[in-house]
Amino acid sequence: MLLILGIALTASGQYNKEFKRIFFDAQQLYESGFYEESFNRFSNLLALDPGNSNILFHCGALCLYIQGKEAEAIPYLEEAVKGVSSTYKPNSYKETSAPVYTYFVLGRAYHLNNQYDLAMDNYQTYLATGENEDPGQLEYAELQLQAAERAREKMGMRPSYKFQNLMDFFDDETHSCSNPVISGDGNLFIYLVDYPSDKKIMMSTRDQDGWSRPRNINKELGMVGETYPVSLSYDGRELYLAHYFYSHSDIYVSTFEGGHWTEAVPLGPNINGRTSETHASISKDGNTLYFVSNKRGGQGSYDIYVSKRNEKGDWGPATNLGPVVNTPYEERTPFISSDGITLFFSSQGHGSLGGLDNFFTVQTPDSGWTEPVNIGTPVNTAGDDQFFNPGWNELDGYYAVRREDNPSISTINAVIELEPEEVASLPEEDTTREEVVQVTAETVENREPDQQTEQTTAVVPVAPETPAPSEEVIHELYTIIPFAYNSYKMDLAAQFEAEKIADLMGKNPDTNLELTGHADATGSAEYNLLLSLHRADRIARYLVEKGVDQERISVEGMGEATPLARNHNPNGSDSPLGRYVNRHVIARITGSIPASEGLSWIYIPESLKPVPSLTDNEKSKRYTLTIQVMADLKPVNQNKLKNLDQVDMYVCNDGYYRYTYGAYRDYTEAREALSEVQKKGFPDAFIKTTEWYQMASQ
Repeated sequence: MLLILGIALTASGQYNKEFKRIFFDAQQLYESGFYEESFNRFSNLLALDPGNSNILFHCGALCLYIQGKEAEAIPYLEEAVKGVSSTYKPNSYKETSAPVYTYFVLGRAYHLNNQYDLAMDNYQTYLATGENEDPGQLEYAELQLQAAERAREKMGMRPSYKFQNLMDFFDDETHSCSNPVISGDGNLFIYLVDYPSDKKIMMSTRDQDGWSRPRNINKELGMVGETYPVSLSYDGRELYLAHYFYSHSDIYVSTFEGGHWTEAVPLGPNINGRTSETHASISKDGNTLYFVSNKRGGQGSYDIYVSKRNEKGDWGPATNLGPVVNTPYEERTPFISSDGITLFFSSQGHGSLGGLDNFFTVQTPDSGWTEPVNIGTPVNTAGDDQFFNPGWNELDGYYAVRREDNPSISTINAVIELEPEEVASLPEEDTTREEVVQVTAETVENREPDQQTEQTTAVVPVAPETPAPSEEVIHELYTIIPFAYNSYKMDLAAQFEAEKIADLMGKNPDTNLELTGHADATGSAEYNLLLSLHRADRIARYLVEKGVDQERISVEGMGEATPLARNHNPNGSDSPLGRYVNRHVIARITGSIPASEGLSWIYIPESLKPVPSLTDNEKSKRYTLTIQVMADLKPVNQNKLKNLDQVDMYVCNDGYYRYTYGAYRDYTEAREALSEVQKKGFPDAFIKTTEWYQMASQ
C-alpha cells in the first residue's frame, strides 16, 4: 500500500512540474508577442485540465490577439467567466479560477464579433464588479462601452467606402500583406509581407507594361528583425521605416539611388530617443515629419509629434500636436496628405467604434487642428484599425483589409468612392440633371516647354434626389475615372475602374463606350483640351489592350468647359478637392447591362456643387486638331517634308518655324493620322490644336 501511494505521489509531482513548465513557457511566449505559440501551449494545458477557468481565460484572451481567431475566443471565455473569483492570483500556475478582468475580455470578444448587446452587458458587469481593478483599465472599459453603443447605432447604415483588391496584380502573393506606401506618381509601390518564416519588405515598379514582379529589399536596406515600411516620399526617393529592438523602436530612412535602396540610417536625436518611435509620415514637400512616440510629457501613452527639416537637412525639435489630436489613450499611424494640412491618423480616444479607429483632422490658419472626424465604415470596425494611407491625392487611399474567404490573411486594397453620403445614383432614363466641378492635371508627353498647365470640364449626368428602383437590365451606365494633376497616366484607381469596364464589355458584347475627358481650369483652355483628349485616349488604348474592339469606343475631350465641381471655395480660396474631382474621364456605357454591375459612382460634396449662375455661360469651345511635324529656328528644307502631301508652316512669335499636317475634328482620326506620320520618319510628331498655332503666329 505504501509503495502504491509513493508511485502516485511521484506521478503527481512529475505532472505538476510539467504543467508548471508549460504554463511559464506559454506566459513567456505571450509576453514576447508569439501569440499563436502561446495559445498552443495553453491549449495543451487545457487538455490536461479541461475545466481550469484560468487556462480557459488565457486561451480566450489569446484568440483576440490572433487574426482570424476572434470568434473562437467566445466559447473559451463563456466557460471561463463561470469561474471568476475576486481572489484570483495572477501568474500562478496553481490558480484554477478566472480573474474579474474576464468580463471585460468576453465583452471585447462579443464586440469584435458584432454582438454589441452582449458586449455592453459584459462591459457593465466588469465595471460593476471591478472596484479593485486598475483605474486606467476601468476608464478604458467605459470607453469601450461607449464604442459598442456607437457601433450598434451604426448597424445597417450605408458604408462610407468600398475596397478594390490591389494584390490581384501580383498573383503569387498569398500571404498576409500590410503597410502599403506609394510614390506621388503612383509608379513605386512598397509593402510588407508576413511570410511564415519572417516579414519581408517588397517593392514593385510600374511602367507602360504594367507592374514588375515584387522583389525583397530587406538586404538593400541592411535591416534584420522587425522592420516595417511606414512612409514613402512624394518623389519616391526616401523610404521611412520603423525598426523594433527588444526594448524600443526607432525611425530609419533609406534613399533610392541608382535603382537600389541605400542602407537605412536612424533619424537624429530630435526624432529618436530612448523611447519608442513607431511611425513617421513625410509631407509632400519633404520638409515636415509627423511621427509617433511614447516620450514623456505627452497627452497619453503614444502621441503624434511634428518636426521641421532645417536648411542643413536635419530634423528640428519635435512639437506635440496637442490635446485636440492627442488623447490620454493611444494615437498611431499619422499620414499627412498632399495638401499639407489634412492629417489622417488612428486613435483609441476620439469616439471610435472599438479599439483604434481612423480619423482625420485639418490644420487651421493659426496652426491648430480641427476636431477629428471618424472616417467611417468599413475602414473602421470594432477592432484595431490603423495605417490608413490616403495616398497623394484627396479621394483615394490604401489600406490592409482582411480577406473574406480567409480572415487570417490581410490583403492591400485601394479605398475608393469616398464620401458616400454625397453619392447620387446615376439615371437610366431622361431624369438626369447636370452637376459641374473642376480640377487640375499633369504634364503631357511631347508638350512644348511653355505649355505646363491644364484645364478641363465635363457635363456628367447625376441622378435625381430620389433615384428610381433598379431594374434587372439597364441601358445606360456611367462611371468616373480619376487622374492626377497635369497627367494622363493611369494610376491604380484608374486601372481598377478600367478593368471593370473591360470585364463588363467582355461579358456584354452589345455594349458600346463613350469616353469624355476633362481637366480643371488651371492653365490655357487649349492645353487642357489636349490633356482631356489624352486622358480619354489613354483609357481607350488600355481597353483595346484588354481585348475591347476599338470600333466600340468613341473618344472626346471637353477641356475645362463643363466642370463637375467648384475649383474655388465660396470664400474664393483654392479648392484642391474640387479641382481633383474635375480631373477625370467620364465613361458612358450603353446597351443591355445587368443592373448588378458595379462601377464607381460620382460623388459631389454639397459644398463643392457649383452655383448655376457661375457655369451657365460655360460652353465647350470646339477646336480643330492638327499634327505638328517639326519645329526649327530657321525654315527647313522642303525635301525633309516630301513624304507628306500638304504641310502648313507657321512663323511663331517665339522665333520658331512650326510645320503642321492635316486638320481633324475627331481625336481618333487625328491619332490614326499621327501614327502614319510617325511611320513616315517623324517619330517626334504630336497632336495640337490649329487654333494654338494661329494665336502663336499673330
